[in-house]
Amino acid sequence: KGMGTRAAALLIAIGVPDVATLGRQDATALATRLRALGNHTSSDVPRLAEVKVWVEAARGSTRPRR
Repeated sequence: KGMGTRAAALLIAIGVPDVATLGRQDATALATRLRALGNHTSSDVPRLAEVKVWVEAARGSTRPRR
């Protein structure tokens, strides 16, 4: 949900290869892991609010906007 290829690549890099795995994640812990990757690679990382949206969408808890 609005993540784009850059963020998808970051998720894959930290071991979140698919939507089902994303839906099982704790958003705060996931954001922390992404931040650690960003610190290590000097890449921009998504904000916690964005990560929460992705996790909720992966769980099917939100409806996509049209």
